Amino acid sequence: MPVLVAWGVALVVMIFQRDLGSALLFFVLFVVMLWVATGRVAYLVAGGGLFALGAWFSWTRFDHVQTRVQIWLDPWADASGSGYQIVQAA
Repeated sequence: MPVLVAWGVALVVMIFQRDLGSALLFFVLFVVMLWVATGRVAYLVAGGGLFALGAWFSWTRFDHVQTRVQIWLDPWADASGSGYQIVQAA
């Protein structure tokens, strides 16, 4: 249950603040601290699964997530631009 709450908070941060880094950092730190405090590997497994589900959901629903992943995969596609426009090769 605590991992679900942290996952929900991380998704809210990502959706409303559009800040992928902070959302991921909050979630991972929470899961790791919970694992260190309890020693239960189930929290790491649940956190990894929820991360994968949240990543897939975000990728399919939000354009800004797709743009940021494309920039991460090919940062030189728009090297002299703002970093938010992806130039498609014709």
